[in-house]
Amino acid sequence: MIPASRVFDQTILTTLLDHDPVLQDYRQFFALLDWSLVHQWEGQQSLHRRPPLHPEAAYIKAFLLRIREGFISSTQLRRYLLKHPLLIIELGFHLELDPSAPYGFDAHKTLPSRYWLGEKLRTLDPVLLQDLLEATVHSLQAEILADPLKRYVSFQFRLLAELHGRMGRFPTLNHLRPMPGPLTEFEIAELLNMQTLREEARKHR
Repeated sequence: MIPASRVFDQTILTTLLDHDPVLQDYRQFFALLDWSLVHQWEGQQSLHRRPPLHPEAAYIKAFLLRIREGFISSTQLRRYLLKHPLLIIELGFHLELDPSAPYGFDAHKTLPSRYWLGEKLRTLDPVLLQDLLEATVHSLQAEILADPLKRYVSFQFRLLAELHGRMGRFPTLNHLRPMPGPLTEFEIAELLNMQTLREEARKHR
């Protein structure tokens, strides 16, 4: 939802959302994930509980933002989002509308408290998160092949560490290589079982 305020109407806010460099960077990054997995999960959960205050996708995006920015606490994450109110809209949190506020909503009232934000991020469904993170790793591999200097590389290492912590093991990675021909296509050249490599390496410590 695009809010409106006495300072910016919806047209101007839409333009700001489309041109903010930080927001655009995250919009491209979030596009790597298959959010239909989250929507399916939410549909299943809605049969057993009341509608949540905020969508699950908003919390997951905030969680990924925290990893990518290198934040170690929910306080840092919340402070960062308050400095970038347009990101709050992009993440998908349900807005506490306030036409007198510059961006049409009260950022402090919209964002969950530091405690609840940390508690929610700590208790995200591990199966859902695992599916999303594994899909992200595979997508990032293609991105890195296309441009090895992308800053996603450093994020991928942090993501792998997060995967290991939540899954208890490393994922299997696909080594892709470009296929000959006029179209940009890739084929699987190798399946890299990182967990097996880790276990073999431990034998030689």
